[in-house]
Amino acid sequence: MEWVPCARVTADAVHFGVLVRNTGGRQELRLRLGYVRAEHPVPCDSPKDEVSVTAEAGTTAWFTLPGCAVARVHGAVQATARLAAKDGDLSAIALSPTLQIQPNGSVMPPASY
Repeated sequence: MEWVPCARVTADAVHFGVLVRNTGGRQELRLRLGYVRAEHPVPCDSPKDEVSVTAEAGTTAWFTLPGCAVARVHGAVQATARLAAKDGDLSAIALSPTLQIQPNGSVMPPASY
């Protein structure tokens, strides 16, 4: 299983989540999401501290939480994620590349190295 936190940009918002690629069998996972905006970490609101998701066998899926988004306004943003198998320990916090939302609403993608 491979996973990476990422941000999706729409016309009016930036949504935060995690992209999970499952090359094995069906997996029950636990997930915590958040984001960093202007250097301030913020947890995504959810009814519980973490949510359960299912990664189906042989699929790639995007997981997010309702409301895990911010308005598309000027600033730097990153997604944060922690993931674990159903009964495992949560991973360390992983960060997506930083997106720079410009004053005019355009997005500067992360620099490639």
